[in-house]
Amino acid sequence: ALKYPSSDFFRDMSPACCMQQLDVELIKHAQLKGEQEDLARICIRMLVEDEYILVSAQSAAVKGLADYVVDNREINERVKTELFQFQKDVCDGADSSSYQSDT
Repeated sequence: ALKYPSSDFFRDMSPACCMQQLDVELIKHAQLKGEQEDLARICIRMLVEDEYILVSAQSAAVKGLADYVVDNREINERVKTELFQFQKDVCDGADSSSYQSDT
């Protein structure tokens, strides 16, 4: 479908948005399978590399990263605290009317 961006597949969303939706599904899969390293890798890539990000994709990535660090003893407590605050900010922002919907 990426070879044909005018395809009906992209009628409602751009190729980048569709890829983010696929990344969200990869996050869910990694969480279900307990693949913690893959989970963190996908989440970090989305948050760092994507210039624009869907609110739902950002929320999934931050939640996935928070899930990864919660029991990880190698992550220092300050980093965890800041990530959890960022997660709260993202969730609060997603609930506010200042954000546009994903569709």
